[in-house]
Amino acid sequence: SEAAKDAFRTLLDTKPALKLASAIELYKSEEVSISKAAELAGMNLEDFKRVLSQRGIRREIKPDRDIDKKVKEIMEWRE
Repeated sequence: SEAAKDAFRTLLDTKPALKLASAIELYKSEEVSISKAAELAGMNLEDFKRVLSQRGIRREIKPDRDIDKKVKEIMEWRE
């Protein structure tokens, strides 16, 4: 319900540590990207990366499976 969502948002807004912990868990479970997790935590990307490092959370960089297609589209666009 909308009331429950509002209550949860209010809780996160009043408890920064809970907001950070939630963002980290969402990132670890691969439900959000690192950029989105940083945004949810209310931090810039570099600070969020630092927090992950301090907590021993390794970041995994996965290859972009569509990179060849994207490069081709960019090259076609530039012509």
